[in-house]
Amino acid sequence: MSRFFHAEGDSDSDTESSEDEVEEQKVNKSAKFRDDLDFMAGPEDDEKRVVRAQKDKKFDELKGIIKQNRDAKSNKDLNRLLTGFDSLVKAYDKSKTIFQRQNVTIPRFYIRSLVEIEDYVNKLWEDKDAKASLSKNNAKALPPLRQKLKRYIKEQSFQDLVTDYRANPDEDGYETPEDEDDDDIEEVSEAKVEKSPGKPVGKAADSESDSDDDSSSWTTEPDTDESDDEDSVTKMEQLCRYFLKKEFREESKDDKRVKRKREIKVKEVVEDDDDADWTPVSKEKSVVHFDPKEEVTHDVMIKKLNEVMSARGKRTTDRNQHVANLQKLLEVSDEKNLGLGIHVKISFCIISALFEINAKISDYMEYETFMNTLATVDKLLDLLIGTDRVKLSVTYAEEDENLKDENEDYRIQGSILIAVQRLDGELAKILQNADCHSNDYIEKLRAEKDMCLLIEKAERYVELRSHLKIFDKHEVCKVYMMRIEHTYYKYQDQNEGDAGQTMDYLCKKIYSLDDEKRLRQRAMLCHVYFLAVHD
Repeated sequence: MSRFFHAEGDSDSDTESSEDEVEEQKVNKSAKFRDDLDFMAGPEDDEKRVVRAQKDKKFDELKGIIKQNRDAKSNKDLNRLLTGFDSLVKAYDKSKTIFQRQNVTIPRFYIRSLVEIEDYVNKLWEDKDAKASLSKNNAKALPPLRQKLKRYIKEQSFQDLVTDYRANPDEDGYETPEDEDDDDIEEVSEAKVEKSPGKPVGKAADSESDSDDDSSSWTTEPDTDESDDEDSVTKMEQLCRYFLKKEFREESKDDKRVKRKREIKVKEVVEDDDDADWTPVSKEKSVVHFDPKEEVTHDVMIKKLNEVMSARGKRTTDRNQHVANLQKLLEVSDEKNLGLGIHVKISFCIISALFEINAKISDYMEYETFMNTLATVDKLLDLLIGTDRVKLSVTYAEEDENLKDENEDYRIQGSILIAVQRLDGELAKILQNADCHSNDYIEKLRAEKDMCLLIEKAERYVELRSHLKIFDKHEVCKVYMMRIEHTYYKYQDQNEGDAGQTMDYLCKKIYSLDDEKRLRQRAMLCHVYFLAVHD
């Protein structure tokens, strides 16, 4: 065999080995470049970092302890419940400074946990059979738990919040504004960089092999300088594109996919000339409606009301729409003449919904919402004063309510006096958050006159229905105290009558009714100040 064959075979093997080396170099360079970009841009998966505020961490800590306490209650482990209550109090005391720094009020779920523990302990304390069946450790832990809980609520002045919660308890599945509050969590998406638009390795190798086959030259060593220049240029382009501002950066496929997900799927109006049967669809959910074939009776209305109230507090619920649904139910009940029981029940639900309409946005009500709530409460008070057949009290349970039997007095769970107290507190918050040097403050300050008239009307309602024994003493004292706080610092002309007669009457009412010393001392200080102003 000729020696030229051996030489040609050797050259082929040399070219193949050189081509393999070039391919390995390109693969290594492209892989290294991709690793650099991936290190800068983050993982290719859409990972999200969650930056949580301090108050959210404290909320999670408190909720974890509350969950452990509920497990202890379900297992009837009072020793563990006592330890959990101590740890819950300590955790809340440590969180107070953070809550005060971020202007966070007392969380509702914390009050709900205290009420649940108190109800559980009181029920167990009154049940003698259940107490007798307790183990030795649980029986020993029950009295200190009851005393600690009672003393803690009294020392921290949680009586008003507990009474308010018992008037408007949360239903199963209810999420409080604290649960709903996600404004302090920022989701920071990792930046994603497109891969370099270089040629694929396989195709490059094929093209080089084809060119080698076609060429008659024996030298197959590629020009590596040109490939290095191309890689450096593409690398600089990728770096520039990565550090560009968002408005100048080209949208990638992932960005377009995210935008497409955020688009509203429901169109406002569907316009189609060919299909005239299409109807426009609005974004807002439709107001509740009844089946036209079904007669609207008391049972149907109560069922629909429970259905609407079951959506209360959920994250997907539009609060303005929730109020509109209740107002629609009130209109239908008046049209069908379903009686005062249904009317008062729905009106009280509307008042509760109006108080929660801005709970997620701010700590105080908007002025327009406040005036709307004040008008609703005033209208309900006029109705309660006008008839003695409706008894509204927090002492009634849901099973004891009477909404449809006209032969008996209507019994409804709730307290209109607590609603008046909350309105008075909301007015103080509105004025505190307004600019005292602006005309807006003067406009809002005029609402105090309407508030004073509402308090006087609530006092008249208490005096008219006191014989029915539907009021709690603490509620009645708070009504008199609100009247005093709006009166004691105002100077009244002595010629127009006895200025101290009304103040003397209100203070003596509190002196006789208040079992606790706190309201009595406050009334005494206001009384002394009033007497000092009037000599």
